[in-house]
Amino acid sequence: MACAMRSTSRHEPRRFVLAPLLCVLALAFQIPAVAGPPYSGRPLVEVLREFQAEGIDLVFSSAVVRNDWTVKTEPPRGTPLETLAALVAPFDLELRDGPEGALLLIPTPKPLFITEIVVTPSRHTVSRQEQSTRFQLTREDALTAPSSGSDVGRFIQLLPGVTASDNSAAFRIRGSAARDASIILDGLELYDPYHLQAFQSPYSLIDGNSVDTIDVRAGGYTADLGDRHGGFVEIATLVPKEFGGEVEIGSLNSRFTFRSPTRSGRGALLLSARTWYTDALFNHTELGAGEDSKPGYQDFYAKGNFAVSPRLALSAHVLFGHDSLLFQETDEEVNENEAVDVETRNANLWFRVLTAWTPSVRSETTVSVGRIDKLRDGDSNLSGDLLHVNDDREVDFAGFRSATHWTIGSMPRTSTPHRTPTIR
Repeated sequence: MACAMRSTSRHEPRRFVLAPLLCVLALAFQIPAVAGPPYSGRPLVEVLREFQAEGIDLVFSSAVVRNDWTVKTEPPRGTPLETLAALVAPFDLELRDGPEGALLLIPTPKPLFITEIVVTPSRHTVSRQEQSTRFQLTREDALTAPSSGSDVGRFIQLLPGVTASDNSAAFRIRGSAARDASIILDGLELYDPYHLQAFQSPYSLIDGNSVDTIDVRAGGYTADLGDRHGGFVEIATLVPKEFGGEVEIGSLNSRFTFRSPTRSGRGALLLSARTWYTDALFNHTELGAGEDSKPGYQDFYAKGNFAVSPRLALSAHVLFGHDSLLFQETDEEVNENEAVDVETRNANLWFRVLTAWTPSVRSETTVSVGRIDKLRDGDSNLSGDLLHVNDDREVDFAGFRSATHWTIGSMPRTSTPHRTPTIR
């Protein structure tokens, strides 16, 4: 645009003065708006405060805008709000309308990742295969399971359908009583497999660190397994392949394990021993208030196995558990005194023969003897009436079990067991 000024008469001074002013204003309106001061290379906080000084009601915090953030590129020209939005966009920030006309500077919302879950109904089909609710745990599962004292009874409780109280290792399978679950260790069914069964059974007799596999049958088992309503837990201990062992001292118990194969590689020895601290019992049982108790319990397991041939294997096993508890309670206000001394010894010795006659036929024979001693001696003085109890029980038992398993074609494994237990 050009402005031409010309004067033709001396009598037009006002027109001569106004004409240049109007021309300058016209040129000013046609010149594009000049961008603000350069932003690149400056701290973002400093730039934002300049916008606040220019009258923009901008609200932000140091938790959203870091002091070490620097503007990397110059924003494109535009209105102040467009320039401000372009400045904060590279930092994953955006402007939102706030109360009373304020602008809020907030992080840009991130998209949520949603996992699609497809639920389908179960199907019941007629099958010739054996139907059972079965869970199998490996040694890795036993070592990594969160359980108190690395006890077998504690991490079996983590399986579906298995419940137990917080201070007991005696578990219940599918709502049955604890006595209805059979625990089988290396082919032998255990009687009284828990420590201090009269005081909520805080731990079992089996060290979880010596376990190789655990097979839990919670229902649908065949008749050859026996007379149990709850389920069966078959535990196989480790067969050492390498020399080694551990000594552990923990807050609940101390443990010793020794593993060693023979030089020929045909045999192996496994030893395991545990002992609990006296005060550990009070974290797992509720005996009342004001009592003076001195509990203690230990267990020991040893196994030696030898492969006579690729088809014949022999093994010998020893399991021993010992419990003791001296319990005293005194209430001077009502003149009541109670004291009881409890001791239990549980010993098992058994021999096992595994024979593979053919690839489809194998047999298992177990011969066992054992003894359980329970001694309870106590006095109770209730309001001056003295009562003394002495209960000494000994149970000797012996057993013979032989079972043959074979597979016919694709049919499931079948067995014909023979069991002869003797209890005196």
